[in-house]
Amino acid sequence: MNRRRYWLIGLLLLTLVTIGFSFRLLSNDKTPDGIIDPTEHQKNLYANVETWGLGKNISVYKSNDRDYLWFYDQGDTGIHSGNNCGPTSIQMVGRWVDKSFSLTGEDIRKDFRPLGGWWYGEDINGSLEKYKIVYQMKTIEDKYDLMFIIDAGNIAIINNNMDIIPRNTNENQRTNRFYDYVTGHYFVLKGYVIVDNKTYFEVYDPNNWGAAYTDGTPKGFNRYYEADALLASILQWYNQAVVIYPKAK
Repeated sequence: MNRRRYWLIGLLLLTLVTIGFSFRLLSNDKTPDGIIDPTEHQKNLYANVETWGLGKNISVYKSNDRDYLWFYDQGDTGIHSGNNCGPTSIQMVGRWVDKSFSLTGEDIRKDFRPLGGWWYGEDINGSLEKYKIVYQMKTIEDKYDLMFIIDAGNIAIINNNMDIIPRNTNENQRTNRFYDYVTGHYFVLKGYVIVDNKTYFEVYDPNNWGAAYTDGTPKGFNRYYEADALLASILQWYNQAVVIYPKAK
């Protein structure tokens, strides 16, 4: 009798653990969409423009966003995460082009330089071609070249020297660099905003590693880089933007 009771208790505990684990998986899958709602971002930007460190008065805001989550953290991309800004940028633009794009940065790394190391232009272009993502190289000479990409309804993968982007030590603000390790880096440019006659570019920076603001938003999600600093960082490193086009209808 006691043995049967223990068996039943054990079965009950196993069932509860299984249900709890399944619920956690489902919750983790849905949580990012709850925390990161791209459709709410513009409203939040206008409401918090001063707190976020951009200035006071927004005169222009353009962003080629989606109504679903397409930001990803390279810190979650496996053993080569430290060098996976390129693969994670491909993951993001793939998802931007097609909501059903399911490859992760870790998957993409396995297809290009699987043993690790930096990615180069040939890896970015090769992966875009492999996954049939339409792109075009564009020489960047001034900030208006970057603004034109956004005005045309496109986004871009940028390769720059992050050392030239100023480090912002105010943890509540969302402008410029939020981390100390700096080197050549890939990220996605997706919009721009003009505040008090000063231009900032809106980016998805995958070098996030779990960093978040007090409201749970990842710090690499809709970060704002000063136009002059971003341009200088591009011209000093690699003056080509990889322009990504939307999926043809």
